[in-house]
Amino acid sequence: QIKSPWLAKEEELISAAVSGNPEARLQLYWNDTSNGMYWLCRAANQGFPKARYRIAQLYEFGDDGVPMNIAQAYMWYNLAAQACHPWSRKDATRIATHMLTKDELQKTKDMIEQWSPIDCDNWPKI
Repeated sequence: QIKSPWLAKEEELISAAVSGNPEARLQLYWNDTSNGMYWLCRAANQGFPKARYRIAQLYEFGDDGVPMNIAQAYMWYNLAAQACHPWSRKDATRIATHMLTKDELQKTKDMIEQWSPIDCDNWPKI
C-alpha cells in the first residue's frame, strides 16, 4: 500500500494499480505515463469519484484524445456525483440547464441508468 501516490515511483504506482488501488491508477494518469488513460479508465470503472470527474471533464472539453461529447460529460458528472464527488453535481446541473435539449437530457438519463464499465483496452478510441 502506498501512502502518497503523488510521491511514489512509477514502479510502486504500477504495482499498486495492478492490485486495484484507485489513487495509484489516477496518479498514473496524472503522471502522463504511456498507459495513463487505461489506468484512469480502470479507476473510473471501479467507481473512484476523482477519476469519474476527470473523464467528465475530458468529454466536456475534448482533451487527451477524448472527443468532445456533452452527453457523455453529463453522464460522467452524474456518475461522479453518485460516487460523492463534491463539485460534479454543480457541473451536471450546468450542462443540463445550458447545454442539453430536453430530448438530449432524457437520452442522457437513460445512458446513466444503463451505464456499464468502459472497455479500458480500447477507450477513448471507441
